[in-house]
Amino acid sequence: MEIEDEEIFWDYIETTVPVSRALVLFVVGIIILFLFLPVIGLSIRSSEKVDDDDGNDKGDGINEISFVDKNPLAKKTLDEGESTPLLSNLNDPEDKIVYDGNSTGPERRPENKKRINATITIPKRILSTVSHNVSPRKLSGGDKDLRAPSFLREEEIEDDEEGICNAVKFSDPTTSAFEKLQIVTCHNFDSQTKAMIGLGFPYLIQAMISAASEIIQMAIVGHQLGTAKLSAWVVIDLAVKLTSDAVGSVITSGNIMISQIAEAEDENSSRRIGIYLQLSILFYVVGMVPIVIFWSCFTKDVLLFLKLDPDIAEDGQEYVKVYIISILLGDIVSCFQYTLDVVGFEVQSTICTFLGEVAIVLGVAVALFGDTPFDEMHLVDLGWVYVFVTVFYLVGILAAIYGNGWLEDYYEGFFSSPFLIFKTRTTSNSNNDEDVVSGKAVKLLLYNTFQLTLNDILFNGEWQILIFFASSLGPAEVAAWGVLGVIWEELEYIVTAIAEGCEVRVAMTLGSGHIKNAKLISYKAIWICFAWGILVSIVFFLFEGNVSTFITKDPLLQEMVAYNLPMISLVNIISGIGIMAEHILWSQNRAPLSTVICAGTSCLVTLPLAALSSCLFNFNLIGQTASVAIGASVFSALSVYFVVSSDWKTISEDVVALHVSDDSGSDDDGKCDV
Repeated sequence: MEIEDEEIFWDYIETTVPVSRALVLFVVGIIILFLFLPVIGLSIRSSEKVDDDDGNDKGDGINEISFVDKNPLAKKTLDEGESTPLLSNLNDPEDKIVYDGNSTGPERRPENKKRINATITIPKRILSTVSHNVSPRKLSGGDKDLRAPSFLREEEIEDDEEGICNAVKFSDPTTSAFEKLQIVTCHNFDSQTKAMIGLGFPYLIQAMISAASEIIQMAIVGHQLGTAKLSAWVVIDLAVKLTSDAVGSVITSGNIMISQIAEAEDENSSRRIGIYLQLSILFYVVGMVPIVIFWSCFTKDVLLFLKLDPDIAEDGQEYVKVYIISILLGDIVSCFQYTLDVVGFEVQSTICTFLGEVAIVLGVAVALFGDTPFDEMHLVDLGWVYVFVTVFYLVGILAAIYGNGWLEDYYEGFFSSPFLIFKTRTTSNSNNDEDVVSGKAVKLLLYNTFQLTLNDILFNGEWQILIFFASSLGPAEVAAWGVLGVIWEELEYIVTAIAEGCEVRVAMTLGSGHIKNAKLISYKAIWICFAWGILVSIVFFLFEGNVSTFITKDPLLQEMVAYNLPMISLVNIISGIGIMAEHILWSQNRAPLSTVICAGTSCLVTLPLAALSSCLFNFNLIGQTASVAIGASVFSALSVYFVVSSDWKTISEDVVALHVSDDSGSDDDGKCDV
């Protein structure tokens, strides 16, 4: 069906103050240059800190340091020429790791002998829908049919002499800045670099499929339902996902815990994985109940507050009541796909993502382009399309999992009674199958969820506030900013996919005690994401002239979107650096520092500049885009600064200490073991 000329912005009179795009690009470029000058100077300095601390280290492990002397298990392991594994064997009572509710600060220093059960890492954002299925990944192994490529295997990586020599040379004080730059940028064929790229490849494929699906859906809605309904569709999508993503943090939290025990040889690990999967879905469904009630009652008020047409707001209210069901079902699908990724079926998960996204796009296209029994297509009808497709997607993936037996090892835990978590564990060596997971383990799950939720609210909440600032400029600006937000989000997802794989590689080298190697890999990871961000931005820049016309027929909306796309391309390059630096901080167990940087740049840079631009000076949207660009630059510069100024030796000690214990690891001290 084709909507006749109802583009509401044809006769829209612009009321904002125009700002030269060239001037803004120049100013932002100068600001970015000055921000990164101290970082560049720090990154090319001589490496006396690593060299002095590491002494005779040749990149093969941690030498005789105070932590090793204090930990017989670590000393024995390293004396035998082995590397301390990042993931501990929970079946070994001498290597059991317990959680005391604190993952950072002096309380977890080796000398205080505090141990935790899980290294808490926080993804860039909670991916609440099947559209963005990017999750922590481990190397496949065991009896899995699907194994990691040969260059991902640890024994081959440790034998990579080229990588070790480069790491030693990179930390040598006599190495010049040019030689360091050459090592980071040109020596990219060693096993470590291949491993980083290989780990991120499945995520990249899924992210690109999801991004293409989202853009195509937005284009179909814009052309077939009109600009007014496109505006409501975009705003509703962003607003609903802000809250559903926050609740969906429990799914990612459960997935983190699953990934930490997926390789453990403990006889109860499979049952635990099933229980964590069950609890993630259960807590998510319970948490979504108030979210469903809220949006079902107040969506119209939110849309009217953003100055959308009353009829469109009414249509949006009915649309949300149906659409949010598809969000809930889609998140349950994502929960199963996250588990598939962790236990070694990431290729199958990628295929499922492809089939699911194709089904969604075809469903939307058939509903809007084909003949329908309705005189006029409304948003609520589109909502039923999403529900219909998502139900079949959920049934299909469950049938595939059951038919192929992908998760059959975890059925016992998944189908157990959820009330077993309230039972008290008697001893750490209990053989009672009903006591596999203690109640305190659930507290760890919820503790991780809180951190993930905070991180997600900081990221997505900023964008919702920017939509409010855009509403002060006019309804056309709200629609344009919503479209820009979707485009921006999809570009960042593509960069984040590569960052996920690089983060795993950095964490593994830190946990193995390879100090100099970890430092070089971190620099390489930042370079890879920077280069990938440039490549993505160049491709996007070549086709940006067609992006706005592809999405909407409204001339004014096309002009507003196209005017801001060059700035988005610039920010995406800077975001590639910042995203990777943030992931490195997570792998160093410095997630609170990353959260502080994110909150500080958002509250002290981006939002104040955007408020001045929109509410005080009444600049057009380029002012808000420039504010985000400057904020992203500050965030990236600070994150990279803390990465390149890291005390790698101390950080590696701390990471190893988290996974090597010299006590029995019993529950007698009141801590919870997972």
